[in-house]
This record gives sequence, structure tokens and C-alpha cells, in this order.
Amino acid sequence: MRALASLGSVCTSGTPYTTGLDGGLAGAISPTQRKMTNGTSFVLYGIFRDVVRSQPFGDAIGTHTVAGMGTGLPQTVPVFGRVAPSSLSFSMRASCQLDNLI
Repeated sequence: MRALASLGSVCTSGTPYTTGLDGGLAGAISPTQRKMTNGTSFVLYGIFRDVVRSQPFGDAIGTHTVAGMGTGLPQTVPVFGRVAPSSLSFSMRASCQLDNLI
């Protein structure tokens, strides 16, 4: 299963910025091993910076983040997600899983 979203921010013109995502509620250390949970069940998923999902999106500055220069206008960063098929059981497909990233 794959998904696409975007993050938006506004930074002062000429101000460098870095966009990163933490490990979520489960405190994932690897950006490709985050967990969406519902009680004791969970689904492993990854967040990536590129469409082929080869560049993880995390909070390691310079490694898993996106850097840019503020323009004073809204700027967006694409975010690509993937759930490994092996982490989806039949019962979990019908339930709601949750995670929060900051």
C-alpha cells in the first residue's frame, strides 16, 4: 500500500530551514519502521522523501531531512508513504490504525 501527502510551511524570505519528521508515537528509530497502532495491534510503515521510496524521511539532519530557503510564501514538501504488504493482516485491513508525527 502506498500514499502521497505534503507538508507545508512558511519561513521568512532568505531564512534557511530544515524539515524533518520524528519517530511517531511508538518512537521509531528507523524512519522506515514507524508503527500505526490500535490497541495491541500495529502496522509497520515508512515515510520517504522520494516517489520511489528509497530516501527515508526522518529527523537526522542532513541525512533524512529536507533543507530549503524560505521565500516568505507557503512552500510544500512531498511526503511518500508505504505499508509493507506483510504487515497487513485481514483483520487489520478493517480496523483503524493511528500514529502522530511531529
